[in-house]
Amino acid sequence: MKKKLSMILALVLTLCLVLSLSAVLVGCDDLPGEGPEEEIDPNRTQLRIGNYYGGLGDGWLNELKRQYEELHPDVQILITNDKPSFTPDQLKNSIATDKHQLYFVEKQYYYDLVNDGKLADVTDVVTEKLTKYGEDVSIAEKISDDTLREYYGGKTTGNKYYGLPSYMSHSGIVYDVDLWENKGFYIADGSTDTNVKYTKGDNKSAGPDGIKGTRDDGMPATYEQFKKLVKKITASNVTPFIWSGGIGVYQTMATTAWWADYEGYDNFLLNYTFSGSYTFDGDSTPTQITEENAYMLQKQKGKKYALQFAKDLVTNPNNYTLSSGGTTKDHLGAQYEFIKSYPSSQPVAMILESDWWENEARNNNAFSDMVPKYGEKWAYVWHA
Repeated sequence: MKKKLSMILALVLTLCLVLSLSAVLVGCDDLPGEGPEEEIDPNRTQLRIGNYYGGLGDGWLNELKRQYEELHPDVQILITNDKPSFTPDQLKNSIATDKHQLYFVEKQYYYDLVNDGKLADVTDVVTEKLTKYGEDVSIAEKISDDTLREYYGGKTTGNKYYGLPSYMSHSGIVYDVDLWENKGFYIADGSTDTNVKYTKGDNKSAGPDGIKGTRDDGMPATYEQFKKLVKKITASNVTPFIWSGGIGVYQTMATTAWWADYEGYDNFLLNYTFSGSYTFDGDSTPTQITEENAYMLQKQKGKKYALQFAKDLVTNPNNYTLSSGGTTKDHLGAQYEFIKSYPSSQPVAMILESDWWENEARNNNAFSDMVPKYGEKWAYVWHA
């Protein structure tokens, strides 16, 4: 754990896309209400920001506040961190009377708020050239075609913007690199589905991307290799998995990752764009997907494969910790158990998580609490 922790974004491990795009949305009104604890400066204009305050926390937002207030000393940014107040359903119901002008939220469906007329038009800000900041492009020109498809559905409403994607997160499997190196769980070069060889780090395979020298070196390139790896892990007296038994979304995110990985980027994205073609099992020609027949995507092969793979894993209780099979341990508890498992001689190889988990664990003192027991070398996570 002291060197690094790394993420597998799906079980075929092709770093396939599984995105949860968050948004920055702009409310219409500046309405009265109780502000955050920071004292209001009557000599400055206040900009109130509502932050969902999920796994990413607020460190990044506080830094943006600092930088913005340096550029605009006449503006005071007031941040409210409150997850329950800024969930998609709650915000949809409250935004018309809420006191904040700007929101950083997660999984908020953009058009729910746009169609209800609850967001301000920020097209001028988004399309203006950023010349005063040293750039000759606009924010709109920086938005990739992929992001347009994923966030805006490939379009904007009347060529207008009412919000922007602010970050995206990846979900899948995090593994303990120290454990991999000490136990020799890396896939060795020359391995096949029928003959998987292992290494502690020398002569690792090229991994799923087939290119040596990248971060997936030594990772399973196929589901069959991964299944054999899980058996190797259990035979080494190591528990392969831990997850939050009390919060089902982590299992859902993992199976979604496996589904996306099987289907590939374009086929997976059909479930959001309803535009394209797909060849279903038993068909010799592709079916054009539209909003009218998009229900057919429930028959995508990747969905069945992901569920079967999940079933294969959970059928054997040796594949996961006792707490994973219960309903009492939340994500913070699972993170803490994972972090302390290796130095406590009850190693767990992998955790089902998302890329914000280190921030959550750090805020929960999961790393610092280990210092008295294991020393500084166990207290921090390596960052790329």
